[in-house]
Amino acid sequence: MGEVAATFNGMTNNLKNQYARLETAVKNKTEELYKANSSLQVLYESSQELTASRLSTEQFKNIIANLASVESVYAVKLTIDDTAGQPIEFVAGDQVEQEWSNTPLELDGLVLGTLGTQLAPDFTEQGLLKNMSQILARGIYYNQAQKKFEQLLIYTERGAIARELHDSLAQSLTFLKIQMNLLKRQLKKAPSSEQANQVVEEIDAGLKDAYTQLRSLLTTFRLSIEEANFGEALNVLMEKLQTNTSARIEIENHLSSLQLQAQQQVHLLQIIREAVNNAIKHADAEEIRINCIQDADFIEVSVTDNGVGFDTSHEKAEHYGLGIMQERAQYLKGELSISSEPGKGTQVRVVFNCEGQLDSE
Repeated sequence: MGEVAATFNGMTNNLKNQYARLETAVKNKTEELYKANSSLQVLYESSQELTASRLSTEQFKNIIANLASVESVYAVKLTIDDTAGQPIEFVAGDQVEQEWSNTPLELDGLVLGTLGTQLAPDFTEQGLLKNMSQILARGIYYNQAQKKFEQLLIYTERGAIARELHDSLAQSLTFLKIQMNLLKRQLKKAPSSEQANQVVEEIDAGLKDAYTQLRSLLTTFRLSIEEANFGEALNVLMEKLQTNTSARIEIENHLSSLQLQAQQQVHLLQIIREAVNNAIKHADAEEIRINCIQDADFIEVSVTDNGVGFDTSHEKAEHYGLGIMQERAQYLKGELSISSEPGKGTQVRVVFNCEGQLDSE
């Protein structure tokens, strides 16, 4: 009887141990499934963020916030590289006293940025980080391709307008100039009043001014830069203008291209081009400096020369191209100012909110 009881007790203990091991195994498997499900949910939500018709900084902020919410992830830092510009960083989670573990974001051999993480020792979801890196790399690449395509549409449309202006208005103005020259010759041969000559001179001056403005407009509309990155586009634009002047054109760019919409970038480049072009024509400067900075959501760009300057209260301020640049600034819903004094150079400055909506053109 004692042996039976001992055997029974042994069997009971064995069953308890087996049940305990089974419970532990089930618990572990449940935790694994929960983590796997959480990882899939994060990947799904991140993929959904990138299906937006227009990618912006908000999508990238949401993605790293999702990743930072995963168990055993302390903090996440996304750095997006910007050639010829300022890299942009987004951080989510609670940072700890720990070195960042950085994973390069690569696509087709291009390094587009890095994904930094601070992880707890029990973190095991390395596959999640790999997949998330691929998603982010594709998102950054798509953002750049998207902007390049939108700029191409803008330049194509404006190129078509420029051709129409050239084929119609430019030819009409050319014809009027020819007729005006013929009229002036006839007036020289025949006796005429001083008042008639004055009217002819005024008409001639108006025609020349209209022709100059049209050429400037055609040049602006024909502006076409393939680079989607703001810093690279600015460098290409200034390299072209540098061939027209002995003045040094220096660029200090601290903007991230990701912060600029395609149309914002086009308008900003045209404002800078107009300001630099006017400095080349009128300032007689030794140096032209372009400074681009960002403070929170506000972008400030200035073009400063050390040339002859002028009195802004005089009519020459209008001929400095302020009207054209002012119009571009209005599209950006920004403020443009021009400051100058004789002998003290000139500065053109534009400030706008990069998160704001543009005025329709």
